Amino acid sequence: MKTYSNFYSGGLEVNKSITRIEIQKQPEFITETLLTEGDHAIEIARKITKDKIHKMFFVGCGSSYCASLLAKYLSDSLTNNCSDALNGYEFTRFPPMSINKKAYVFLISFSGESEDIIQALQLAKKHKIYTIGVTCIKNSTLHKEVDEPVLLRDFNLASQGPMVGGYSTQVAWFYWLIGHISKLSLSHNRTEQILQQFMKLPQILRVIIEDEEKKMAELAKNYKEEQGFYVIGSGPLYSLAYKLAHTMITENVFMHGSVVTSGEFRHGLIEKIEKRVPVILLLGYRDSMTERVLRFVRSHEAETIVFNANHYSRMDEAFLPLLLSIPTEWFTYYLSLEKGRLPEYRRYMNKEPF
Repeated sequence: MKTYSNFYSGGLEVNKSITRIEIQKQPEFITETLLTEGDHAIEIARKITKDKIHKMFFVGCGSSYCASLLAKYLSDSLTNNCSDALNGYEFTRFPPMSINKKAYVFLISFSGESEDIIQALQLAKKHKIYTIGVTCIKNSTLHKEVDEPVLLRDFNLASQGPMVGGYSTQVAWFYWLIGHISKLSLSHNRTEQILQQFMKLPQILRVIIEDEEKKMAELAKNYKEEQGFYVIGSGPLYSLAYKLAHTMITENVFMHGSVVTSGEFRHGLIEKIEKRVPVILLLGYRDSMTERVLRFVRSHEAETIVFNANHYSRMDEAFLPLLLSIPTEWFTYYLSLEKGRLPEYRRYMNKEPF
C-alpha cells in the first residue's frame, strides 16, 4: 500500500491537492465572501425583519446540511424566529405543514446542482415560498432559478473535490445574516460580540492552519490501520461531528464513521466502549456532558482523540466549529494520504447511477 511518503516518490502532486488548497485558503474564502455577499446578507436580514418572517427552513445535503444545522443553532440562539434544518430529501418527501408564504427557504448547495436540493426548490416554488439559494457556483441551476441567489465564492474547483472551503464560507455567511437579523430585532450583547469577532476570525484561522498541520500529520500516522471512528460532540460542535464522521472520515478517507451527540452517548454507544475502540471527541467550552463522556472512555482505555476548543483563541462558542474544523481537516487529509489516496478521489459519486 502507498503511504504519505510514497506520494512524493510516486510523483503525485500532493501540494496541489484540492483539499489542501481549500484548507489553507479558508481565511481568504471567508473574507472574500463577506466582502462580496456581506451587504447582501444585511439586505436579506432587513427584508426578513420588515416582512415579519417568523419561519425559516435551512435545507442542505452533506456538508451543506452540516452548515444548515449551524444556521438553525444560531437562529434559535439569537432570534425569536422558528427555524428548522432539513436535508433535501426529508424536506421534499415529508414537507412540513408550516411551509407557507410567511416562511423563507434557504436552499444550500456547494455545486448548485444537488439533485435533492433542486427537487426541494421545485417544491418550494409549488407552494409559492420565497427561496434563497446559497451556492458557490455562478449560473448553476440553483443560482439561476431561486428568487434570490447568494454566490458565496465562485469556486473553480467545486465539482472536483471535497467541500472544505465551501462549508466554512456557508457557515460564515449564515452567521453574518443571522447576527444582523438579531441586531435588527432583539439586539443584545452576544449578537454584538459575534459580529465584532468576525473581524479577527480570518487571522485566528491562519494561525491554526499553520500551527496544526505538522501535529495532525504526525497524529494521522498512528491511526492508518484503524477501520473507523465514533465521533462525539454537542451543541454547535455536533454539526462538525456529523461532518467529520460522514463527509470526511467516511467519504474522504474511506473509513467507517459514526456520529453520536454527547447527550445520547449513555443511551447506546456506552455499551460498545472498551479497550482500543477508536473515539474522537470535540470538546467545547463548559461542555460538561462531553467531559463526562471523555472520562468514561478513557477509564475504559478506548483509543481517544480529543479536539479541545480550549486550546485555541477564545471566541464565542458559535465559532468553535470553524476553529476545530481546521485540525480535523488536516487530520483526515493526512490520514487519507497515509492510506494511499488523495481525499478528493471518488469511487461512485457522480460516476455511477444512484
